[in-house]
Amino acid sequence: MRFHASLLALLAAAPLAGCDRAPADPDAIVRTLAASDMMPGLDPLGVAFDDENQTLLVLASDMHVYAYDADGAALAQYDLSSIGTLSAIAAVPGTRDVLVTDPRVVQGYRVDLDTLAVRTTFCLLPDEQPLVNQEMRSFGLGYDPATDRIVVAPYWWDLDADRMASASLETYDGTTGALVSWQDLGAAGITAEALDVDPATGAVSLVDDGVLYAWHPSADPYGLGGTAEPVRDLGRDLGIRDMLSFAPDRVSGDHWLLDVRAAEFVEAR
Repeated sequence: MRFHASLLALLAAAPLAGCDRAPADPDAIVRTLAASDMMPGLDPLGVAFDDENQTLLVLASDMHVYAYDADGAALAQYDLSSIGTLSAIAAVPGTRDVLVTDPRVVQGYRVDLDTLAVRTTFCLLPDEQPLVNQEMRSFGLGYDPATDRIVVAPYWWDLDADRMASASLETYDGTTGALVSWQDLGAAGITAEALDVDPATGAVSLVDDGVLYAWHPSADPYGLGGTAEPVRDLGRDLGIRDMLSFAPDRVSGDHWLLDVRAAEFVEAR
C-alpha cells in the first residue's frame, strides 16, 4: 500500500513492536495550540485544515466552525447549528466546502462555509438498522479529491455492553451523495476515530486508539474481507493516545490532530 507525501514522514518512524514503548519523539510535534485559549468555554469536536488558505477549521460544541491561522489567531466563525448535532469535520481541498456528520439522524452533509448552503446529503449506513439501545457514532471522515468521493467510518455502539456493535467504511459520491462502496470494519476489530485519504491513489489510512492502520479493501465494493494493517503507534511516538481527526496539510506534509485528553490541537510531522 502506498501512502502520499503527507504520511511519509510519519511512517518513517519506528514501526509497531510488541513490547517496545520508546518515549515520544519531541521532534515529531511541530506545535501545540490550547483549545482553552482559542475557544474558552467550548469543547472542540474535530479539526480540519484548509491547506489552500493555510487555515485551521475547528468544529466546536456550539455547532460553530471556527477558523484560525496556524498560530491559533481567530479569523472567522460559521454557525452550522441549524444543520444538526454534528460530530466530525473534514475539508474539501480546493473549495470552501467542509464535510460534517450528524450521527443522531444518521446523515452527513457537504456545506459551503461562505453561504452555509448544504450542497450534498449522504445517509450513513443506509442498509443497516440498529438494535435496541445502540447509538450511532461517527468521527472518521475524509475526502478523495481525485474521484470526488466522501469517505466516512461510522459505527454503532452497544450502550448496554459498552462496546462496538458494528462498524463500516463507506464512500459516497461527493456531488450526488449516492453510496459508492461499503466495507465492513467490524471484522477487523477497529473503529476509526480519524482517517486520511491519499489524493493520488485513494488509499485510506485509519486511526484507532492511537494506532495508524493501512486499510486494504475487499475486492467486492459491497462486501466483507477488507483488512487493517497496523503501521505505526502514533500514541506511543507522539504521546497522544486519545485523538480525533487526522487532517492533512497537503502543502507542508504535516497533519493536524485533536488531542482529546489535553484539549490541544497538535501539528505533527
